[in-house]
Amino acid sequence: MQKLSPTLEKAWSAIAYLSSSERRALAERLLQESNDVNEETTVMLLQRFSPAAQSRMDELLAKSNEGTLTEAERAELTALVEEYERIMLANTKALLRASRPQLFDAEGNLIRARLSEALEHELGLVSS
Repeated sequence: MQKLSPTLEKAWSAIAYLSSSERRALAERLLQESNDVNEETTVMLLQRFSPAAQSRMDELLAKSNEGTLTEAERAELTALVEEYERIMLANTKALLRASRPQLFDAEGNLIRARLSEALEHELGLVSS
């Protein structure tokens, strides 16, 4: 591993105190300001389900299919599925924000009316 300069080492240490949303914002800003990124490049951070959580969910799903899931395991499976769905929804929103920025306001909130219009246009329900 490459040795970091003292300044970079201090910055790296400071990052440990940032919240996950602050880290994400920092990463996005650094990527935007990078010389390697141009107007035709889109960089985004997508969330992933941890391998341990995926393995546990697979195990619980198998037990559910076998009919041997306990109530505690059913609750655990429900929580894992909810977390998985939250991650997928967040990633979908990130991809949509990157590909269709006009559907979002300045704060990054989805404008549902614009989304409906875009969907109707894509489906051919509205003439151009």
